[in-house]
Amino acid sequence: MVKKSHINDVFAIADGNVQERNRSYELTQTRRNNRSLQTNRKGFKPSIRRKRYRLQPNDLVEHKRLFCKVKGAYNYGKYVILVDKT
Repeated sequence: MVKKSHINDVFAIADGNVQERNRSYELTQTRRNNRSLQTNRKGFKPSIRRKRYRLQPNDLVEHKRLFCKVKGAYNYGKYVILVDKT
């Protein structure tokens, strides 16, 4: 009995008996320039990020000999928040 999933369905439809199976992998989709549109903020123009910062969310960086994941960039990319990768 094979567990119900898209990958197993494709393998069964292709009469998979002797073929070598590929391993599945996951991707994370990120928006270009990591922009988020905002509504009008009390008379001020909407703040839309138009630059691409050097460090983007989900990037891996080495900090104090630990590999950490970037959570976000703040203050025009000068500061980042790091999350320990577990």
